[in-house]
Amino acid sequence: MELEASNQPKQERSRTRWTASLDKIFADLVVKQIQLGNRPNNVFDKKTWNHIRDEFNRQTDLNFNNNQLRKHLDVLRTRFYNLKSAYDQNNDFVMDDSCCIGFEQWEDIGVQPRNETVKVKDCPIYEQLCTIFIDSAADGKYAQSSHYEELDKSIGADATGFTPCPEAKVSHYVNPSTSKFIPGNISTAEKLTKNSIDRKRKRSCETQTTSLDQDTCNAMAEALLGMVAVSRLRAVVSSVSDDKFSITNCIKALDEIEGIDQQLYFSALDLFENPSLRETFISLKSVKIRLTWLQGKCSKTPFH
Repeated sequence: MELEASNQPKQERSRTRWTASLDKIFADLVVKQIQLGNRPNNVFDKKTWNHIRDEFNRQTDLNFNNNQLRKHLDVLRTRFYNLKSAYDQNNDFVMDDSCCIGFEQWEDIGVQPRNETVKVKDCPIYEQLCTIFIDSAADGKYAQSSHYEELDKSIGADATGFTPCPEAKVSHYVNPSTSKFIPGNISTAEKLTKNSIDRKRKRSCETQTTSLDQDTCNAMAEALLGMVAVSRLRAVVSSVSDDKFSITNCIKALDEIEGIDQQLYFSALDLFENPSLRETFISLKSVKIRLTWLQGKCSKTPFH
């Protein structure tokens, strides 16, 4: 008889279906403990779980133990991940009521999620689930396994309840009670992928900017070298021109004029002090024209 009496609460718990009202009571209690700061490092200690259990059993007149409440928190986590995924993909919660999946069905399914997209019209405890499973202090990242304090104590900081998937590089949640894998939230994977793409794009932009800066510097260097070359060429040309129209060359050209009288000769030497007149004299094509030009210039110049 005592054995039957001890098994009776367990049988009652196994027959109990989680209704929406029970889910709300449980979620509200968990949220309250979070708001009171009783989940340091995203982990409830044994004392907090005992308080949640006692208060839940008092309000519902049931007899659940800590392990059962932890297991149901796994069910709510799976439920939340699918709801969040559907919300992120469709940005709405519109669907016929007949297609809604009750929490009691999820209890039968266990912690294994459906592969297809789950849409619901309404989820009364969605805000509570966000508070429980989303770490707002971590910029929207999902809270890690916060309710297995024994696991966290046994394996330290690595006991976050997530193990990396080497192929897809997406975290998967490990349920300690069932040793089954729960895929990490799809939205989180999308955010990680987007952040990776943004970083690659930023590095690409920086590389392009560096390349553009280098190209600009190269172009400026080439332009400066070109300017220096032109300046040197002009200096050479100017030097050649100056040599061409020098007084020495003018005198040589003057000596080539036959029959020039002495007075005109010396007057021409005075004209050659002017660089412009030297250039004009040398530029004249024939000896006769040069003589005529000198005669005209010297006749206008007063001599003393």
